[in-house]
Amino acid sequence: MSDNFKLDISIPQADIKSMAKQVIREIVEEKIQEAMKDIDIKKIINGKLNDLDSRISKILKDTSKQRVDDLVWEIRGSLNKSVRDIVLEEMQKKPITGNVYLKIDNCNVETDYDY
Repeated sequence: MSDNFKLDISIPQADIKSMAKQVIREIVEEKIQEAMKDIDIKKIINGKLNDLDSRISKILKDTSKQRVDDLVWEIRGSLNKSVRDIVLEEMQKKPITGNVYLKIDNCNVETDYDY
């Protein structure tokens, strides 16, 4: 029986490479499918959306806080300028006589009578 049975195993090198690539591709695809079974896509997407939401909220909070601070300083500066202009205008209308000292700082206008 062994005399009648002959097997010719002459496979070209290109075919061996092609078959090896196919086997590797099938193994990789199988492993990917197994890994995908364990992955919860909805959970990942929701996690990313929550992360983006928290980042956007933080950016909005920081930006709005900065804008409010800028407006407060702008209003404060405008108010101080108005107070100074009013005080100077009143001083020009009726000059202070005697030893009266006027103290004007960033947020107050005082005289020595205030103490």
